[in-house]
Amino acid sequence: MGFFKANTLWRDARYYLDRDTGEYKSKYVLILAVSPDCDDSLSAVLTSKANGLREEPACDPGPPRAGYYLGVPGAGLYKPTWVDFSSAADQDAFAFKKMIAVGRISPEALVLPAAVFCDILRCLSHSEDINTRQHKWLAATIAALGCA
Repeated sequence: MGFFKANTLWRDARYYLDRDTGEYKSKYVLILAVSPDCDDSLSAVLTSKANGLREEPACDPGPPRAGYYLGVPGAGLYKPTWVDFSSAADQDAFAFKKMIAVGRISPEALVLPAAVFCDILRCLSHSEDINTRQHKWLAATIAALGCA
């Protein structure tokens, strides 16, 4: 059985280095879609900085950026929050497990409501921010979750 599951949230404690302070900053990473064996996944980062993303409509195809507005999700996320499609990236289970083992990444309790998660996936399916393989994973995940 594979490692990744769609609609899971992880906190990466060292997502990026703040060059001004020299400190690592954390980000929340949402698993959006999984490969057929669930050992690879498509993820995107949650952000509280709009930087061109809109609140209305929730599905923002861009430009300047594409994403999905979640509102204020709770569970540690107390600011207006977007799923930033420009951050979409593949995750490999082997590398991900290594980051878990050293305490860099930890699971979060937040699970988005199924209807909201399906809306995110449908919105992402129209995005130019993902490649052909990721589109296949996304389509399979949409079908498996009954989001169509």
